[in-house]
Amino acid sequence: MGFYGLLFNYVVTTWNNSADGLLGEGSSQANTVIKFFSIALPVGGFVTSLALSLLAKQLGPKINLWASTIGVLIFIALCNVPDEATLIVAGTIFSISRVIMYSLHNQIILSLVPLPKYSVMSGIFFSIVGAINLLGMLLVFLGEHVFNKQYLAPNLITGCLAIVIMPFHIRSFLKVLNTVGDAVKASKEKVVDRSDGLRV
Repeated sequence: MGFYGLLFNYVVTTWNNSADGLLGEGSSQANTVIKFFSIALPVGGFVTSLALSLLAKQLGPKINLWASTIGVLIFIALCNVPDEATLIVAGTIFSISRVIMYSLHNQIILSLVPLPKYSVMSGIFFSIVGAINLLGMLLVFLGEHVFNKQYLAPNLITGCLAIVIMPFHIRSFLKVLNTVGDAVKASKEKVVDRSDGLRV
């Protein structure tokens, strides 16, 4: 999950320069994509957060997992295409997938960690994300100074790393869900056993 934090922060940091590199610095197409992204990121995040809160029971963590995973894959496939409409679609998908992925992080910690320790565990998580973000700083440096503000190579590196890590992320998250599910099932069975004992 920490790596996806890096991916999201890297995209937010480099989006404007990447759009300029793909569509031409200062071009009307690049400016449109940049302006759209600056609006889509907060608005898309708000709408997605609202939808997740209203549809939490209907969606469930597994649907959110696959939705965010597919969204990240589509974004990776589209974000380097030098086309205005394609980059707008990529920006929209990114703004949605980012919020869903972070909501999964919250679900994991809330499921496994007692509420009083939640802030501590969140702090540890974001410390790990911050450490991993050092790689993002290196990629930004490569795009700025080594590739002359052309972010295609760093974007491809980040995308390939995301694809490699994705199966491990899916596997670990499903393992957590199974662990929590087994614990909840065992707890319910204990409650039933106690109630039966009281009846006797």
